[in-house]
Amino acid sequence: MTWRARAAAVAIGTLALIGGVACGGSYSTESSGPPLTSTVLVVDDAFQPVVDTVKVSGTITWAWLNTSANVSTDHNIISTGTASFPSVGNNVTLGTGTSGTDFFSNPHSYQWVFPTAGSYNFFCSVHGTATTGMKARIDVLP
Repeated sequence: MTWRARAAAVAIGTLALIGGVACGGSYSTESSGPPLTSTVLVVDDAFQPVVDTVKVSGTITWAWLNTSANVSTDHNIISTGTASFPSVGNNVTLGTGTSGTDFFSNPHSYQWVFPTAGSYNFFCSVHGTATTGMKARIDVLP
């Protein structure tokens, strides 16, 4: 390649780079923050994800999606802690005297709009407690 061809190639490459940046071509790894909506799956004996995040005024949807024949398909969502939301079902374990309003199975879903920032802990009383087993958290950020 002659020196003129090399110089022309460098000039074209430089112009292309400058043109790309001038036209708004850039790369950024910054996030726009937490989403306004998200879904927590109520699956077998776990919440997925275990920790989820939304913005203030964001909506979480819990969706029952049991897949295992070896795990109870009944679940409830019990909110615990200072930051809380209305529970779905009662904080009881399966047994005598429970009703259909205490637990839910497929297909079922529940939504809540989180009006204030905070960490919202919850669990399923069939498969855990506030500190062990089927428990999770929603972090609501400004």
